[in-house]
Amino acid sequence: MLRTPISARAALVAIALTVAACGDEPPASPADAPAPPADAGAADAAPDASIGVDADHDGHAADLDCDDADPSVWGWVAPPYRDGDGDGVTFFNVRPVCMGDTAPPGYSFEGHGDDCNDGDRDVWQDLPYGFRDVDGDGVTVARAGVVCAGTALPAGFAATAQGDDCDDADPAVWARVTGYADGDGDGHGAGAQVPLCTTGALPAGYTPINGDCDDTAPAVWQILSYVYRDADADTWMVATSGALCAGATLPPGYATTTAHAGDCDDADPAVHVSFAVFPDGDGDGIGADAPAIACTDGRTPDGFALIGGDCDDTDPARSELLTYAGIDADGDGATFRVSGLLCTAGSLPPPYTSVAVGNDCDDGDPARTRFAVLYPDQDGDGVGAPPRVIECIGAAIPPGLSELGYDEDDTDPGVRETEELDDLLDLVAS
Repeated sequence: MLRTPISARAALVAIALTVAACGDEPPASPADAPAPPADAGAADAAPDASIGVDADHDGHAADLDCDDADPSVWGWVAPPYRDGDGDGVTFFNVRPVCMGDTAPPGYSFEGHGDDCNDGDRDVWQDLPYGFRDVDGDGVTVARAGVVCAGTALPAGFAATAQGDDCDDADPAVWARVTGYADGDGDGHGAGAQVPLCTTGALPAGYTPINGDCDDTAPAVWQILSYVYRDADADTWMVATSGALCAGATLPPGYATTTAHAGDCDDADPAVHVSFAVFPDGDGDGIGADAPAIACTDGRTPDGFALIGGDCDDTDPARSELLTYAGIDADGDGATFRVSGLLCTAGSLPPPYTSVAVGNDCDDGDPARTRFAVLYPDQDGDGVGAPPRVIECIGAAIPPGLSELGYDEDDTDPGVRETEELDDLLDLVAS
């Protein structure tokens, strides 16, 4: 069954058939056919000697024979179909050829298909395609059309998508990816997301990770917070919070935790701990005056002490202020009752005592240690009589005196007390 030709080809074939039916020569000589007879006007001017001559004896005179040297052909005809490439598929012919009773090879009066390229026997039909692969990388782009083909679409054409080529003019790239410019090559980019046409992987200089806080320094890429700061690098820190552009971890001198907090001077690596000290003028380890706060390396600064309260900061032998309750200047074991404070070496020196012993009435005479109320004993009978006197004495009562003062007659040693007192003394004795 013949296919109905498109309108343009049908019009050309109709013209060719009309020319052939009228017996007229074509308006122009085909490239693959003998030239048609010369112009009729020229024949009128000079009679053609070939008129009536039939050189090839095919029954057609030379003036009408399109090739009087070949008895098999004699007339100009345009067969409607041609198969120039011999692929068995014809296309519509509009060129007249010199032929006889049958169409010459490559021409036919019967159509077989509709060859879209009669110069290439490998292609003969228009096939639709929806995708193209111009650069031959195996990845297509959406582009519909029709191509002259054989049994299948040729390379570079496809009916179904094979990926989505981002650059069909470059076989080295085909995949659309996005990334961020990585100026310092640390794997962390910055700026806006950039669309790229690649092999599927991001090219050098780009990364899928965004947020580099400094894209000129490969050692840092993220903002990290810190709670402690060590500006002088002595490993002792101060509580100072903030954030900075860092790498995987905070750089030295910054931390979120620390075992050595409270640096008293973070500008001086030689000191880090502070405590109260007292001026120690005599170097005995005990200071005086009001305390001061010193920033140190952990040791007590020279000229200072951790302990205050030195009662005499000019004498290293004395530092402790002690309270005394008595004085035994004569060494008789009895103290003079007086209290006070004494700057000492840690204990009360003689003649000071912490406890009062007795009440020494004369601390300059060891023979006298106490006050006693005495009575004159003129008759020496051991009992005196008023008036009483208070004397500073020792353990023994001095001669002529007595602690008893009830003698009725101090001039008579045989009389000492009244009868009532004598009865009272007897009662007490019993």
